[in-house]
Amino acid sequence: MHESKKAIEIKPRIETTNQGIDQMVYGLSQKFNHPLSEQIPGTLSQDLNLAKKCASKENKQ
Repeated sequence: MHESKKAIEIKPRIETTNQGIDQMVYGLSQKFNHPLSEQIPGTLSQDLNLAKKCASKENKQ
C-alpha cells in the first residue's frame, strides 16, 4: 500500500518535468529564432532542433 502511494506521488512530478522541458525548449527556440541564430555554431542549433523533435514526439504520445 505504501509503494502504490509513492507511485501516485511520482507521476505528477514526471508530467511537470515534461512541461518544464517543453517550456525550456520553447524558451530556447524563442531566444534562438532571433536573426543572430544563423551565426550560432552548428552544434547548438542542431541540439535545439533535436530538443524540438523530442518535445514534439512527447506531445504526440
